[in-house]
Amino acid sequence: HQCLEQLLFTWAVRHPASSYVQGMNDLVATLFLVFLSEEFYGGDVDALLISESEKSDKDVMNIMLRVSRKALRQVEADCYWCLTKMLN
Repeated sequence: HQCLEQLLFTWAVRHPASSYVQGMNDLVATLFLVFLSEEFYGGDVDALLISESEKSDKDVMNIMLRVSRKALRQVEADCYWCLTKMLN
């Protein structure tokens, strides 16, 4: 949650003409899911979606806690630059 918020805030500050618009969070969440799937399933997003849909919210939080801070920062950076390329 904090990674996505920070990413969108940074994007809005660096792009004051357009700032944040509705729907950007949907784009970023999808990118985040794709890049995060690299951490657990070698990029197999379908495996991540299927396994996560069978788990409770508590299980999902435990998975998120297993992701290293360094990996989250890398996912955040990758999402930022992909969003920038998509919207520029």
